[in-house]
Amino acid sequence: MFLPWRQTARTGRTICYYLIIFLTGLVVFGAGQISGWIGDEENRGQVVYHPVGVEKEIALTFNVDGDADIGAVTSVLQSEGVPATFFVAEYWARDHRETVKQLVLAGHEVGCLFPGGGGQANGGQEERAGSMIESGRAISGISGRNVVSIRPMDTGISPVETTMGSRAKLRTVMWSLDTHDQNHPDFRVMAVRVIKKTRPGEVILFHPDSRETIRALPDIVTGLKGRGFEFDTASELGRESGTD
Repeated sequence: MFLPWRQTARTGRTICYYLIIFLTGLVVFGAGQISGWIGDEENRGQVVYHPVGVEKEIALTFNVDGDADIGAVTSVLQSEGVPATFFVAEYWARDHRETVKQLVLAGHEVGCLFPGGGGQANGGQEERAGSMIESGRAISGISGRNVVSIRPMDTGISPVETTMGSRAKLRTVMWSLDTHDQNHPDFRVMAVRVIKKTRPGEVILFHPDSRETIRALPDIVTGLKGRGFEFDTASELGRESGTD
């Protein structure tokens, strides 16, 4: 039985509507699986986001640029004997000098977190890259250890910036698994998701200003150890994979 033409048109629009929703969901949730890749082919090879060629090693990374309960995070890491990489903004490092020094003394890596700017014109990118390099040097002076890993605050970084960073011996490190802790998920759901989805070479993104991160971290570390994973800093993970 054929439908009247108006009903057929209405049915067609309905199908298109739900198809668009479905495809949008694939894009959004698919991006969540590899969140951190900037999608710029020119940057490939200069940016670490998921090192390959490693068997068990992974890296826990924390972006620090505001109110952060670093003590609660490092307490968990210390009790488990796990190193991590803390990407800190220059202004945060200047306001928390002793904390930055203590992170290094505890065996963690301190990297530089800087404003991204992949959409800027070349001139703007070069200026931003210069500021990025200066921030790395400033944080090195505060921590007493040379900064070798850098990360934009968002996913906006250009080939100009990565190339200039590389010349200054600064490796851009993104992330391959986003915990989405800034969306305030239930900490148990977060822990199960991270433990389940982690693969060898994973670079996992956390934010220490999230209560859910603090609550989920012990279970995440324990669960990942139970799966046989070993923990490295971001720079060590890059070296072991031959990314350098």
